[in-house]
Amino acid sequence: MLWVNAHVDYKISFVMDIGTGASLIYPLLGLKIFGWKFMAIDSNGKSIENCKNLVSLNGVEEWIKVMEVKESENVLDFEATENECEK
Repeated sequence: MLWVNAHVDYKISFVMDIGTGASLIYPLLGLKIFGWKFMAIDSNGKSIENCKNLVSLNGVEEWIKVMEVKESENVLDFEATENECEK
Protein backbone atom coordinates (compact mmCIF):
# COMPACT_ATOMS: atom_id res chain seq x y z
CA MET A 1 0.00 0.00 0.00
CA LEU A 2 2.84 2.38 0.75
CA TRP A 3 4.33 1.72 -2.69
CA VAL A 4 1.00 2.25 -4.44
CA ASN A 5 0.35 5.45 -2.52
CA ALA A 6 3.83 6.78 -3.36
CA HIS A 7 3.74 5.91 -7.06
CA VAL A 8 0.34 6.95 -8.34
CA ASP A 9 -0.30 10.42 -9.73
CA TYR A 10 -3.86 10.69 -8.48
CA LYS A 11 -5.68 10.48 -5.18
CA ILE A 12 -6.91 6.97 -4.40
CA SER A 13 -10.31 6.95 -2.74
CA PHE A 14 -11.67 3.43 -3.40
CA VAL A 15 -9.90 0.06 -3.45
CA MET A 16 -11.11 -3.46 -4.24
CA ASP A 17 -9.39 -6.14 -2.16
CA ILE A 18 -10.01 -9.33 -4.11
CA GLY A 19 -9.36 -12.40 -1.98
CA THR A 20 -9.39 -10.40 1.22
CA GLY A 21 -9.20 -13.44 3.53
CA ALA A 22 -10.43 -13.65 7.10
CA SER A 23 -8.40 -10.88 8.73
CA LEU A 24 -9.43 -7.87 6.61
CA ILE A 25 -5.93 -6.53 7.20
CA TYR A 26 -5.47 -4.49 4.00
CA PRO A 27 -8.84 -2.75 4.19
CA LEU A 28 -8.37 -1.92 7.88
CA LEU A 29 -4.83 -0.61 7.33
CA GLY A 30 -5.72 1.22 4.13
CA LEU A 31 -8.58 2.99 5.87
CA LYS A 32 -6.55 3.84 8.97
CA ILE A 33 -3.40 5.02 7.19
CA PHE A 34 -4.75 6.58 3.97
CA GLY A 35 -8.49 7.00 4.47
CA TRP A 36 -9.26 4.73 1.50
CA LYS A 37 -12.70 3.12 1.16
CA PHE A 38 -12.70 -0.61 0.40
CA MET A 39 -14.78 -3.33 -1.17
CA ALA A 40 -13.47 -6.54 0.44
CA ILE A 41 -14.27 -9.56 -1.74
CA ASP A 42 -13.84 -13.26 -1.01
CA SER A 43 -15.41 -16.60 -1.92
CA ASN A 44 -15.01 -18.26 1.48
CA GLY A 45 -18.17 -17.98 3.57
CA LYS A 46 -16.33 -18.23 6.90
CA SER A 47 -13.90 -15.49 5.87
CA ILE A 48 -16.80 -13.26 4.81
CA GLU A 49 -18.56 -13.84 8.13
CA ASN A 50 -15.39 -12.97 10.05
CA CYS A 51 -14.79 -9.86 7.92
CA LYS A 52 -18.33 -8.64 8.54
CA ASN A 53 -17.78 -9.09 12.28
CA LEU A 54 -14.50 -7.14 12.08
CA VAL A 55 -16.18 -4.32 10.17
CA SER A 56 -18.88 -4.13 12.82
CA LEU A 57 -16.47 -4.37 15.78
CA ASN A 58 -14.34 -1.55 14.33
CA GLY A 59 -17.35 0.60 13.44
CA VAL A 60 -16.22 1.05 9.82
CA GLU A 61 -19.41 0.07 8.01
CA GLU A 62 -19.39 3.35 6.07
CA TRP A 63 -15.91 2.77 4.66
CA ILE A 64 -15.49 -1.00 4.23
CA LYS A 65 -18.05 -3.16 2.41
CA VAL A 66 -17.75 -6.94 2.40
CA MET A 67 -18.97 -8.98 -0.54
CA GLU A 68 -19.09 -12.74 -1.05
CA VAL A 69 -18.71 -14.16 -4.55
CA LYS A 70 -18.97 -17.75 -5.75
CA GLU A 71 -15.71 -19.37 -6.83
CA SER A 72 -17.21 -19.97 -10.26
CA GLU A 73 -18.05 -16.27 -10.73
CA ASN A 74 -15.81 -13.82 -12.49
CA VAL A 75 -15.12 -11.45 -9.60
CA LEU A 76 -14.82 -8.48 -11.95
CA ASP A 77 -18.14 -9.27 -13.63
CA PHE A 78 -20.41 -7.79 -10.96
CA GLU A 79 -22.06 -4.42 -10.80
CA ALA A 80 -20.95 -2.38 -7.81
CA THR A 81 -21.82 1.24 -8.26
CA GLU A 82 -20.18 4.04 -6.37
CA ASN A 83 -23.49 4.59 -4.60
CA GLU A 84 -23.49 0.98 -3.39
CA CYS A 85 -20.00 1.43 -2.00
CA GLU A 86 -21.03 4.61 -0.19
CA LYS A 87 -23.88 2.88 1.68
